[in-house]
Amino acid sequence: MRDMKKIDARCLSPEAQEERRRQALRLREELQWTWKEIARVVGVHISTVIGWGQRFGRDGEAGLKSRRRGRRYLTGRTLTLTPRVAGSLDFLWTRRRGDGDCRLRCGTGGRSWN
Repeated sequence: MRDMKKIDARCLSPEAQEERRRQALRLREELQWTWKEIARVVGVHISTVIGWGQRFGRDGEAGLKSRRRGRRYLTGRTLTLTPRVAGSLDFLWTRRRGDGDCRLRCGTGGRSWN
């Protein structure tokens, strides 16, 4: 059983993810399994299963719905200069500046990381 590969749940459809959460909660409510047993059967970490239980207790069925992962588009991407570094730079680094700089130095057609 130890050699069994875990499936990365992020690759599953949102409906399949929600069904896994429902399955875990059914095991808890109907069969009175421990969180550890449920985590092993469902194939996730115990803290994940406990989090599902807490979300269900707080939000009900809506707590089992899949949510968008990561931060919202174009948020939290600003660069700031500290006073120590500000005097040593002659320009403000931005994504547009970095993109052009990459083209000049690397001969690429633009951003290669997106």
